[in-house]
Amino acid sequence: MKTTQTSTLAERLNNAMKARNLKQRQLSELVTELSGAPISQVAIQKITSGKTQHSKRITDIARALNVSAEWLAHGASPFPPDGTTLSPDGSLSGVGENTDREERKIKWGTVPVVGTAQLGDDGYFEDEGYPAGHGSGVLRIQSSDPDAYGLRLLGDSMAPRIMHGEFVLVEPNTPPVLYEEVLVKTVDGRKMIKIFAQLADGFYRFDSINHDHPPIHLRVDQVESVHYVAGILKKSRFFAA
Repeated sequence: MKTTQTSTLAERLNNAMKARNLKQRQLSELVTELSGAPISQVAIQKITSGKTQHSKRITDIARALNVSAEWLAHGASPFPPDGTTLSPDGSLSGVGENTDREERKIKWGTVPVVGTAQLGDDGYFEDEGYPAGHGSGVLRIQSSDPDAYGLRLLGDSMAPRIMHGEFVLVEPNTPPVLYEEVLVKTVDGRKMIKIFAQLADGFYRFDSINHDHPPIHLRVDQVESVHYVAGILKKSRFFAA
């Protein structure tokens, strides 16, 4: 497999921005929108100029640019995937069969929205019954997890970080990160978006952003699964099927 390598982070970032036809301000706004955490145009400028050689936001920047974080950080993996090119709208296209192009586009550019989740201590996840890889629409976002899916959120327990009607990108194959959002599924049927606050002595603790909702403590055997929430997305990122 061919790789595109350049000597510096600045060169790789400038190349990726050029491929997406993005200016520094546009990239900072896109990263902020997709990740839910602000990054300034000045921070982007420092990377593109070579003043900053490392950044804690590489993963967020890579996701916004539709490239791999490994390539952006180290130049050691394909950019873009072998046999494809980046279009200005962020989709991937390439030579070969149409089905292959569609598979690449879904994997690298969009994630299906498969249901809704109620934000709250007695929340639920309503699966809309779509087959794997399909949903009521898609979120325009990159994910390296082939099983990634999106959920539309209802409620206010995570406000103001996550607002009613927004979406989350869930990556079931990504390990949960302490103090970041997760989708919790309990054995008794509850399904909630919470902050993964602690796992100690056989107990989980999950927090809410909204302090009207107290922390939840659950034994490990009460939890069916904990899926990592990789992104918080605005309504404008949803495209109906």
